[in-house]
Amino acid sequence: MLRDDPRLAEAVSFIARHIEVRYVPAVPALLLLRDLSRARAVARLFGITEQEHRTLVHLHNGRTATETARRMRLSPTTVRGYIASLHRKLEAGHTAALLRRGRDLGLLTD
Repeated sequence: MLRDDPRLAEAVSFIARHIEVRYVPAVPALLLLRDLSRARAVARLFGITEQEHRTLVHLHNGRTATETARRMRLSPTTVRGYIASLHRKLEAGHTAALLRRGRDLGLLTD
């Protein structure tokens, strides 16, 4: 049963392959699924790694580098490195520009 999946014990959402799975606690039988394959394909075109793409999605969701690091189970220094790499690869000078560029290129979906 999906309810017994250990990934749902720690988080409300997780990514399996190219699908984001979001558990809705108020309605136990409801899961929201989001296809991430198109955004990941675009990311590969720009040389963005999967971890960098995940970092960009966390930033898009309003998380700080420290919160992102905690969710990704990485050190904050590593996540800041991913963010610096994203700025360089997407030619964005600050976080707002980075997110705008990510949306414009189709790296971020809502």
